[in-house]
Amino acid sequence: MDNLDKLLDESLDLESCEELACSDTFDEIIRFAIDQEELEHTFYLKLAKRVDSKDGRDLMERHAAEEKQQIKLLSKVLSDHHLPEENPGGRTIPNADLRIADFLTTLPSGDGNLTYQDALILSIKMEQSRVNLYEDLANLPMGAVGYKTFTWLAREELKQKNILEREYDDIVLDAD
Repeated sequence: MDNLDKLLDESLDLESCEELACSDTFDEIIRFAIDQEELEHTFYLKLAKRVDSKDGRDLMERHAAEEKQQIKLLSKVLSDHHLPEENPGGRTIPNADLRIADFLTTLPSGDGNLTYQDALILSIKMEQSRVNLYEDLANLPMGAVGYKTFTWLAREELKQKNILEREYDDIVLDAD
C-alpha cells in the first residue's frame, strides 16, 4: 500500500463506525462526527505539505480550516442538542452534484510531491467517502435521531465535495 492509500485509510475510523452502529444517541453521533472532522482536518494538513504548488497548498489549508469550522459547529450542536438551520450564513452552495468523483477511478500514486490536480482528486475522494459513510449510517436502524443527524452530516459533506468538484471542473477540465 503506498503512502496515499495510507493517508486516505488513516482518515476513516472504521472501528468507531462499528461501535456507533450499536448506538442511537444524538451525543454519540455528534462526537463521532467531530472525530471524523478532526481526521479530515489532519488529512488536509498532511496533504497541504505534499502539494507542489502554492495554489494547491492554499486550497488544502483552506479546507483544513473549513474542517476546523465544522468541528466548532458540531461542538455547538453537541452543546445545544439540536441541528442548525439549513444554510445559516446565507452562503449559497449549489446543490447539483457534478458527480466528478464517480469518474475519478485512479488515485494518484507515489511518495513524492503531489500536483494540484492530484490533491484535488484525493480531496474529492475523501469528501465522497464521507458522504457515503454518513448516507450508509443514516440507513442503519438507529431511529429518527440517527437518520436525521446522519442525513444532515451527509449534506454537509456533499457541500464540501461540490466545492472541490467545481474547482476541479474549473482548473482541470476547463483547461483541456
